[in-house]
Amino acid sequence: MSATNIRYALNPANNRDLQHSFPIDEPRTIDVGSIESELTSLWKQATGEESENPSVIRACSLNLVVWTDDERESQAMDRLLADITVSHPSRIFLVTAQHDAMSPAIEAWVSARCSLPLPGEKQVCCEQINLAVGGRDIGKAPSIITSLVVPDVPTVLFWRRGFEQEDPVFHPLARLANHVVIDSSDSVDPNQHFQRLSRIVDGSMPGTSFSDLSWAALAAWRVLLADCAEPNAARNIVRNLSELTIVSGNGGAASAILLLAWIANALGLNGAGSAPKGTGGACRFELNKNGMIVTANIFETDAGTGVPESIASVTLKSHRFGSITIEPNGVKACATVARHGVGGDVEEQVVPTGSRALEDLLAHELEVLESDETYLKAVWTAAQMGVEKKGT
Repeated sequence: MSATNIRYALNPANNRDLQHSFPIDEPRTIDVGSIESELTSLWKQATGEESENPSVIRACSLNLVVWTDDERESQAMDRLLADITVSHPSRIFLVTAQHDAMSPAIEAWVSARCSLPLPGEKQVCCEQINLAVGGRDIGKAPSIITSLVVPDVPTVLFWRRGFEQEDPVFHPLARLANHVVIDSSDSVDPNQHFQRLSRIVDGSMPGTSFSDLSWAALAAWRVLLADCAEPNAARNIVRNLSELTIVSGNGGAASAILLLAWIANALGLNGAGSAPKGTGGACRFELNKNGMIVTANIFETDAGTGVPESIASVTLKSHRFGSITIEPNGVKACATVARHGVGGDVEEQVVPTGSRALEDLLAHELEVLESDETYLKAVWTAAQMGVEKKGT
């Protein structure tokens, strides 16, 4: 196995929830196979293992493998982990794959993350192993990680790239993991994404459960849409639905399709999507239930609008009873639900939606570590719809 650069240092305290740094050793070149022994050495120095009352506690509630494809994404994930590890101290593997590297290469360095202790309590620290792999050596990463996971605690894979048909890295890591977290909103080709994802989550990995940050971010939308069926006037709109329109935020086409799949399942609708047409990669569907036709449209907002949410609005319309529109109202974690009657009357209500920050969504998924059957069914439906997002 090739030699590796191992760098030691506690992460500097310039990020939230990270602690004061102190040097452990100067960077030096060692073999990858020595990472575990070097971690032991690091913790002996950090915790004062010889002391009867060490001030630092080494903690590990799970193994968290984060796979990224570029340095910028890796840096963003490093900042995210600063928040996650406070409540979920883990042995973290942050992998940066350099697919365009001209020659094979493996670099690694080890660091520790510590949360600020409460007065009178000991400092809790966990560890992070960064791997930078390139060229043919990318394929070696799963075996390196497998040899270093902490036994008897769950292993979670946070996969930050798309799926290939027979991915030589994803599949061994997914089988190693108890739980896999993806983010469908990252997909640039929703049709291909859901086709491949449906084959991955169909039970071919019986020991692995799956979750999706895009699905988690849609939780508030699902609650709001479910609540639409409560008031009598709104219930009539839902029961006699004629048209459904979802406007996605910037890059949120996959999230919009996933939400549409859930709505179709909830209302017992089925059907296939037509080829996209119009501007912004619009998609049109003809859904039906017992002969009742529902036209469903997905549009993307203009890239210049700067809508941060994956979903910009959802409108349910009944030709007989009016319409309901749900959209963020500019107030953090709030949305406006507006019901328009056929006579022109309007009722509006502002409702809380909860946080959709990435760190909160991921922290929640690390609590559950189970597959959501409703989500799996939505993935299957999205794949069956056969949506193909193209430019115009």
